[in-house]
Amino acid sequence: MQAPDVPESRNAVATVPAHAPGFGLADEAQLIHTAVVALRSGKAAQALALFDAHANFYPHGVLAEERDAERALALADLGRTAEARAAIERFLGAHPASPLAARLRERKSSLAGP
Repeated sequence: MQAPDVPESRNAVATVPAHAPGFGLADEAQLIHTAVVALRSGKAAQALALFDAHANFYPHGVLAEERDAERALALADLGRTAEARAAIERFLGAHPASPLAARLRERKSSLAGP
């Protein structure tokens, strides 16, 4: 599967179709995939906008756990340390045994601050 093009626009939410509530799992997965590609490409602000769009369209979606973990990492990449730490702590409180938890614990320990 080829990764989708990640738009350069600062208005990343514009890449999300307007009628998302009718979407199915494939559409939810594509939105998360696009956001992760943006994050891994160094476009943390764009990724954060897409993760936030996912939260609006799919607040209890199948991929909500992955969204929350990746969103915390995007906040960290943006240097929003306090928000990243809070997001990581919320995630670990809700999903302590998640396969994503170790990565978040490691990232949290690398963040500056108390």
